[in-house]
Amino acid sequence: TATKLSEELLKLNDKIRIDFSSFGEPLLNKNYLEIIKIFRNTLPKSYIQLFTNTNLISNKNYELKIEKIKELFDYGLNSLGLDCYKNEQQEIKYTKQLLSLNKENIKIQNYSKNYKYNLYCHNGNEIKLITIIPCFNKQKGIRKRNNMGGNIDTKFANKCGEEIIKINNPLKKFCTRPFRELTVKTNGDV
Repeated sequence: TATKLSEELLKLNDKIRIDFSSFGEPLLNKNYLEIIKIFRNTLPKSYIQLFTNTNLISNKNYELKIEKIKELFDYGLNSLGLDCYKNEQQEIKYTKQLLSLNKENIKIQNYSKNYKYNLYCHNGNEIKLITIIPCFNKQKGIRKRNNMGGNIDTKFANKCGEEIIKINNPLKKFCTRPFRELTVKTNGDV
C-alpha cells in the first residue's frame, strides 16, 4: 500500500508534505520504518513528518529511546512531533534528553517556547527537526479548539476547561481541507 500510494502521489507532485498522524498512533504499525523509507525513496524532495504520543519511544519515567528516534531520521523522516499530553515534567525531560541529537544535526524546538522552524516547509532531506508539543493545560492557543460549524456545546466544553467561543450560526464559508490535504487510511482508502 505504501509503495502504491507513494507512486500515485509522485504523479501528482514530487514535492509535497507527507504527514503520518491524523488521530492515530503511526508507530503502532510494525512496518513504520519501512513505510517511511518507501516514501522517502519514491519522493526524495518531499517533506515527511510524523506526530507521536511518545508511548512507544519512551517509558513511564519519560526516558526517550534515542536510538529509535535516530532510526526514524535515518529512514528518511524530516520532522518528528512529540506530543506531551501528560505534564510539563514530560516536556522538560524530553528537552534535556534530546540535546544529545544536536551532534546528529537534528534541531530541537519547543513549540511554545522557542518556535523557530516552520513545521510545514518543503526541504526534502535538508532539514531534521524534533518539535516538543506541550501538554494541553499549558498550551494557550497552540491547540485551540474551533467551533466553526457551531455544533459544539460550548457550555459543556468550557466546564471541561476548553475555551471555545459560541457562535450563533455556522460560518458561511467553505472548508479548504479537501482542496489542500488528503487523509489516507492504512488500507489505502482516501
